[in-house]
Amino acid sequence: METPFGTDFDAVVNFRERVKDMDKYYVYQMNGCDMNDTVAYVFKSCTSMAEMTVEMDQSTEGFMRDEHAYVDAKHDRCQNYRTITLWTYHPTMRRILRLAVMDVEKENTEGLTILCITFNRMLQDHTGKDNYMFNPVGFVCDEHHANFRSIQAVFGDDVLPRVKTCEFHYKHCVQRHSRCIEQQLRPQF
Repeated sequence: METPFGTDFDAVVNFRERVKDMDKYYVYQMNGCDMNDTVAYVFKSCTSMAEMTVEMDQSTEGFMRDEHAYVDAKHDRCQNYRTITLWTYHPTMRRILRLAVMDVEKENTEGLTILCITFNRMLQDHTGKDNYMFNPVGFVCDEHHANFRSIQAVFGDDVLPRVKTCEFHYKHCVQRHSRCIEQQLRPQF
């Protein structure tokens, strides 16, 4: 089918071209579904969030070194995509701030790994250090197995003790599994 006005991805490419001089991290990296074998995604952030993230490094004296990174996905923000967001709490502003967001086809290990790798690449570009790795005091996420696998794949086994699940998502997971068990135990007539 011919699209005379282009595709949705064309619109993102055009937007990236218009804003790259304002902030090269606004649309830092993207991959269209027809470009290669990797899932389609669009990774977005900004320079001020990259600077704040560097302050989160637990091995430095940055003012954000005690703050966790929160990872969560929304399933209804962008049609046919999952929006995975990396958040943190800013103690001075007393607000939750979005460090980066990525729209990706699926919330799975591959998509979350791309988020972590791309986030590190952005920080390497920002700091000028080729080996720079995001190093927060910890990660907080839901019970989705892909969160743990992707964090482990990118940051190594040493980071796993620093990965925590939030109470809300933990309770939600327990309730969901309890309902499944109840349904399995009900007598079938």
